[in-house]
Amino acid sequence: MKYFILVMVYLVVSGCASLGQKFSEPMAVEQDKALVYFYRPARFFQGGGGPDVYVNEVKEFRMHNGGYAFRYFNPGEYTISTRKHFNWGLEGVDKAVSLNAGEVYYFRMDFSDSGVNVISVGGFATGEVSGVVAFNLIENSVATTEIKETSLIQ
Repeated sequence: MKYFILVMVYLVVSGCASLGQKFSEPMAVEQDKALVYFYRPARFFQGGGGPDVYVNEVKEFRMHNGGYAFRYFNPGEYTISTRKHFNWGLEGVDKAVSLNAGEVYYFRMDFSDSGVNVISVGGFATGEVSGVVAFNLIENSVATTEIKETSLIQ
């Protein structure tokens, strides 16, 4: 029983993020790079977990609920992906993007076809979480308002 409690505490705590300061203003853009912001508005659905985010098959960070991250990239073609892990079960959709030097991009993590299906067998019931997540390019005027409600992923 003691080990069960320890495992449960670990699973709950591992879903919690260490988030830094709230977003205030976009950083300066380097003229030879693209500045990319990734953000996830806070939601109750899947709030305790977050997918790992990959760019061109390289893990960049874990996308926490109510968080944002930023990266500078050389101009070119990239694929943004999310991956499952022990506390994230939703499928990810790869997003092909083209980035230009000197520009700022905002990609919001969105859910589609998401929900919880209740499975009941005899007197036992459980929930199966389903859905798909993807990063969608958001217009700067909309994104700069939404991202202000998020905090830096550390």
